[in-house]
Amino acid sequence: MAGYRKAVFSDIATGASANTYKTMAAILASATAGYKARIRELVIGVSLDAPADLQVSLKVNRIADVSAGGAGTADSSIAASALARPNTDDRDGVTTFGYDYSVEPTAYETNAHYLVDFNLRGGHTKVWGIEDSIYINNDMLIGILMAPRTAAAATISGTVVWEELL
Repeated sequence: MAGYRKAVFSDIATGASANTYKTMAAILASATAGYKARIRELVIGVSLDAPADLQVSLKVNRIADVSAGGAGTADSSIAASALARPNTDDRDGVTTFGYDYSVEPTAYETNAHYLVDFNLRGGHTKVWGIEDSIYINNDMLIGILMAPRTAAAATISGTVVWEELL
């Protein structure tokens, strides 16, 4: 049975270096063989203290083999059993969700799976259908990264929803 998972992150600073990506949050998939999930929705908005008018770049990228190293260090995380699930009959998740990284992951693939520029005044919402979903396999990290387009930091909040295909 598939199960939906939802994680919320808030008040995460992008850093003030223009065009330098920082990992805001990440989904760390279980190392269990055969595990598969897909991202369904990503919503990014501003925090109350964020600049009113700032262009940012957002990308979703992955590390294909976390056990090989380079996954970074999340200052905060949500355990699989504590992840919100819209359907209370779903079993606990098998992934963890980290956010506010103090040590950046170092083994991201070169090409992003999703890349967009937008102005924080309007925020950004992306909903993926079955055909264009970003799939997550076992032992994979999917990072949500942001970079300001100018040398000005932003503080953002967001929500990510994914479906575990068990």
